[in-house]
Amino acid sequence: MTYIAPLTLPFDTLASKLEQLPGFAWLDSNAPAHTLGRFSILTGLPVARYLSERADASLLPPATRGRATGAIQGATEALPPPTPGLWIGWVAFAPPQARAELGRWQTPNPRAEHTPPAQSDTGPYSDFAYYPAFILVDHHSGLARICAENRAAADRLLDGLRSTGNPQTRQRTQCTRVETAPAADFCASVVQAQQHMTAGNVYLVNLARAWHIYCDAFDVNALWQEARRRSPVPLGFRFHGHAETVLLGRSMELGLETWTGPAGINVRLRPIKGTRPLAGASTERAFAALACDPKERAEHTMLVDLLRNDIGKLALPGTVTWPEVFKCEQYTHLVHAVSTVTGTLPRTTNLETLVRNMLPMGSVSGTPKSSALSLIDTLETHPRHTFGGLAGYIDARGNSRFAINIRSAFLSGDSLLLQAGSGLVIDSDAEAEAAETELKVRFFFEALRALAP
Repeated sequence: MTYIAPLTLPFDTLASKLEQLPGFAWLDSNAPAHTLGRFSILTGLPVARYLSERADASLLPPATRGRATGAIQGATEALPPPTPGLWIGWVAFAPPQARAELGRWQTPNPRAEHTPPAQSDTGPYSDFAYYPAFILVDHHSGLARICAENRAAADRLLDGLRSTGNPQTRQRTQCTRVETAPAADFCASVVQAQQHMTAGNVYLVNLARAWHIYCDAFDVNALWQEARRRSPVPLGFRFHGHAETVLLGRSMELGLETWTGPAGINVRLRPIKGTRPLAGASTERAFAALACDPKERAEHTMLVDLLRNDIGKLALPGTVTWPEVFKCEQYTHLVHAVSTVTGTLPRTTNLETLVRNMLPMGSVSGTPKSSALSLIDTLETHPRHTFGGLAGYIDARGNSRFAINIRSAFLSGDSLLLQAGSGLVIDSDAEAEAAETELKVRFFFEALRALAP
C-alpha cells in the first residue's frame, strides 16, 4: 500500500541533507511559473540499479516492462504526480538499440557518406536506480511530502535523512585546465554540413561541441547549487550513477512524457529549436526577432514535422496533434522557440519500444535522422554518450517523464565534460552557431568561476 506523509523541513534543508545520501537523485523544477515546473523530486538510498551494457540489452530496466502502462484504472487527461517506486536515470544519445530501430524505418541515402557508429558505442547505454521512497515538493503550494511503496520504505529514507549532518562548508574548486577544439574547427564542420545540405543529403543537423574541464577537486554540491541559481529551469536533473559518476543538467526541453489516458497511452513532447540571446535586449524585442527569423522558423518547422512522424509510427490513427507551435519562452541569457506535439498510443505499447523509436531525439540529431546521425558521427570529435539522450523517471504505473539531456555536465573522477549543440540549416551562419553553443554553457563556466579560490 502506498504511504504518503507530510514533511515540515524547509526545501533547502531537505536538499542539503538528502544530497549527502548514497545514490542521491534530484529532479529539479526551480522555474515554478513554467507549465512543467510544479514538482521537484529528491531521493537517495536506491535498492537496485540497472545498467544497459550490451548492444542487445534493454535500455530501460526490465522490471518496468510489467508495469501498468495501459491500465484503464487511474486514467487521467494530464500526467499525474509520480507514484512510488521510481526508476530514475538516463539513456544515451544514440545507443545501438535505437540505431537498429532507426534502420528499420529509414534507408540510408546512397549519396551520403556513412561512417561506422562512434557515438556512445562503448556503453553503458543507460543507467537507472530504483527508489522505493522519495520526497515530492509542490512548488505551487510550498508543501513537501514523503511518498513510498510502504511505511518501511518511508522509514528507511527518513532514517537516512536524520542520519545526515549539517550541510558542509562550501569548498573552492580549482580548475587546472580546459580542453576544447577551437571555435574555428566547429565553424569548419558547419560549412561541411552545409555542403551535405546543398547535395540534398540532409536538411537539418545538430552539431555539438565539447569542453573537458579538469580540477584538483570538485565540490559537486556547490557546483550544482551555483548552476541551478544561475539557470532556473523546469527540468533540471542531478543523478549519482554507477562508478561514482554524476550527471548534472539544466534542461528546459521535455523529451518524452507518457501516462495512461482514457483512450490509450498519451505521449507529449515539447521540442525546442530556435534561440536568441537576450544580451541587454528586452524580452519582447528578443521574441520578435526570433519569431520573424525565416531561418529559425524553417528549422523549427522541420523539427516539428520530424517528431510528428516519429510519434506517428506508433500512434493510433488521427491522434497526433501539435496544439502549440513556435511559442517563445524566456530563460537565463536567452529565449527559445518551443512547440508541443502529442499523440495516443495503443494500450499494448511498451515504453522500451517507444524510446527506441524516438532516439536519437530529433532536436539534437536532425532530418533525415539516418543521414544526420551519420554526419554527426563524421564531424564531431567527441562521442556524445549521455549528452542529447534522456534523463528522468518511470513510476510504478509506468508513467514517465524524461528531459532531453542538454545544458549538462558529466563528472567522472577529476574531469567534467560539458557539451552543447546548435541546430544547422543551409543558411546558418557558422560563427553565430559557434557563439550559440558557448551561450548555452555560459552559466556552467560562471558557476565554476564563482567557486574558484
